Amino acid sequence: MYLDKFEVRITTEQDIFEICNWRYEEPYDVYNYPEFEILREQEWGILFKETREREFLSLYKNGELIGNFRFIENEKNVILGLSLKPDFCGQGFGSKFMRIILKEYNNRFEDKNLILKVREFNKRAIKLYKNSGFIIIGSEIRNINGENIKMLIMQYKAN
Repeated sequence: MYLDKFEVRITTEQDIFEICNWRYEEPYDVYNYPEFEILREQEWGILFKETREREFLSLYKNGELIGNFRFIENEKNVILGLSLKPDFCGQGFGSKFMRIILKEYNNRFEDKNLILKVREFNKRAIKLYKNSGFIIIGSEIRNINGENIKMLIMQYKAN
């Protein structure tokens, strides 16, 4: 029987090039990264080596990049951002991805809340997060590209 091999690595510039080419179908296309050159023009944090090595991790499955996540640490919280390669969305990899992320969080951070924000429309992600131990603790309106978007704020509550 063949077993999948998952590996977490620090995100590389090559990973970023690949992530910029990931394309989600509507309505999830709001999560598409812009082209690499636009990232550079807008000076996204993922391009700065020091920030990338401190905050960004990539998930590989059998040598293929399938996900990316970020831990932004502040005084009392760790903010989680994540993306799964579109080809793997809806294929049952989300729960495995979340288990890997939570393991990394537990290995890296002590006494800090794990928080994430998700667009209210994204029921698929919200269900995954709830099944992974997150609860909704609030909401906020964020202006994203000139549009007011309701974001749910979720916090991880280990069982």
